[in-house]
Amino acid sequence: MKQYFKRFFQFIFVFTIIISGFVAGNIKVNASSTTYYIDTSSKLSSLKSIKKIFDTWKGRGMENIDVYEQADALRFYRYYESVATSLNPSQATIQNSLAAVGITYAYQSVSSKYTAIRMEKYYDYSEPINYMGIDYSYMGESAFNNDYEAFYILIYATYIQDPNGPILDASIINPNSLNTNEEIYIAMDDNNISQEVIGGKLIEESTTQAVVLPGKIVTEVHSYAPIKRFWILDQSIYGYPSGYIPFAASITYTSYSPLITAEATITLIDTDKLIIIYYGNQEGVYMTLEQHYERNVYQPTFPDTLGEAKTAYNDLEKQSSTATYFHRLATYDGDTSNYSNVKYTMDSSMGTYARNMWPNSSYEVIYNGNTDTNRIKNDSLIMGTFNYSDAAIIGGRPHYMYDVYPYLIWGNTSNDPSTIKERFIWEKGSADILFNTWYQLRGESLHAKFSFTVSTQLTTSEYNILAARLGN
Repeated sequence: MKQYFKRFFQFIFVFTIIISGFVAGNIKVNASSTTYYIDTSSKLSSLKSIKKIFDTWKGRGMENIDVYEQADALRFYRYYESVATSLNPSQATIQNSLAAVGITYAYQSVSSKYTAIRMEKYYDYSEPINYMGIDYSYMGESAFNNDYEAFYILIYATYIQDPNGPILDASIINPNSLNTNEEIYIAMDDNNISQEVIGGKLIEESTTQAVVLPGKIVTEVHSYAPIKRFWILDQSIYGYPSGYIPFAASITYTSYSPLITAEATITLIDTDKLIIIYYGNQEGVYMTLEQHYERNVYQPTFPDTLGEAKTAYNDLEKQSSTATYFHRLATYDGDTSNYSNVKYTMDSSMGTYARNMWPNSSYEVIYNGNTDTNRIKNDSLIMGTFNYSDAAIIGGRPHYMYDVYPYLIWGNTSNDPSTIKERFIWEKGSADILFNTWYQLRGESLHAKFSFTVSTQLTTSEYNILAARLGN
C-alpha cells in the first residue's frame, strides 16, 4: 500500500509538470521562465546572488517552491559545477555558463560578508535493514530510485568574523575546532546535517551550541530542500543538454569469482549514481559516487609500519593472496612493485558512526610486505578501502554489491589511474590469480588478454557506453 501511494503521488507530481508546459520527452525548455537578478562580475559575486535567491525561496518555505523553481534550483547547481574549478572565470565565461544551463538573468550587483561560497548536492543516508535475520549495509532508495532523485542543496558560505565584533552564539557542527585554528562550521538550519563529510573529514559530533570568538574563520552551512528531479522529463528543464538521457547504461553482470554466482543488474545514472540489483529485485543497492569515494573517511588512521599497526590493533587479520589481488596491480605495464603487498582487515569499531550505520562493515589496510618494518601503501590504485559489507557476510554477495561493483565502475578515488576497461578485465583475472599475471599488465597489453566482443558479461557496446559517459 505504501508503494502504491508513493507511485500515485509521483504520478500527480509529473502530471502537474506536464500540464504546466513541461511535456516529458517532447517539448524542450531552453530557458527558465523566471528572470533572476545575478551579479556576473565574478564567480563569487554570482554565487552570492544565487545564495540570495535560495534564501528567498527558503523564506517562503522550500516546500512551497513550485516545479519551475525546483528545476531552476538544479540549473543553478549545474552552473556551479561548470565554474567550480575555475579560479577566476571572466564575466563572459560566467554569463555563457548561466546561459548554457538555461538561466534567464538580469545584472544586479550584490554585496555580502562572504569570502567564499561553494555548493553541494547532499543525499540522505538510510538506516541499515535486516535481510534473512542479518543486519547488513544498505544505502536504500531514500536518495534516488528508478523514478527520480531527491536531494538537499547545501551552500557553504565562509567569512572571517570581525575581530572587533561581538561574540557569536551558534550551533557548531565541529566543536573541536573551537580550540584550534580549524575552520568552524555552523549549522544554520534545524536539520540532520551534523553527520556530514566536510572537506574530506567526517564530522561525527552532534551539533553543539557554543560561542565563537571574534576573528575566527566561520563557514555557515545552509540547507535547502526538498528538491526532486524526475528521469521521465526532458532533462533540459534541469539544465542538461536537450536529448540527454540520465540512464547511461544498464548491464547484466555476474562476477567471475567462483563464490559469486548471482546475476546482478548494474545501472549507471548520470555519472554519479548506481543501482545494483540482485535476484530479480529481491536485493538492491542505491549508491552515489560521493558515498563510494568518501568511504575512507570512516577508516581509522593506520600507522606507517605494520608493526605499529599490530600494536595499535590486535585484531588485524592477514588476508590471502587471492583476496589481495586488486591491491597488487601494476602502476605501469609490466610493473611488479606492488606484488609483495599484503592486505589486512578488521571489523569496524564498536560504537562508531560507521558501525552504527553499517553493522557488518570492515576496515582494510595495505602494507608492502608482512614484516613489522613494512610500510603502508596509500596510493589510489591499490589502497585499502573501507568496506560497507565485509567479504565474509552472506558468502561475499553484499561485499560485491556495496564495494566491488562500485569499484569496477568508478575506481577507488577520483585520482585512481586505472580505467573501467582495465578494472573489468582484472576482475576476470582475479578468478584464477594463481595461474595468470594480468595484474602486472596495463593498457594495450592487458586489453589483449580479453575481448569484450566475445564476453557474455559485458559487451563491447555496453562498455563503450559506460566508458563514454565516465570519460575513460
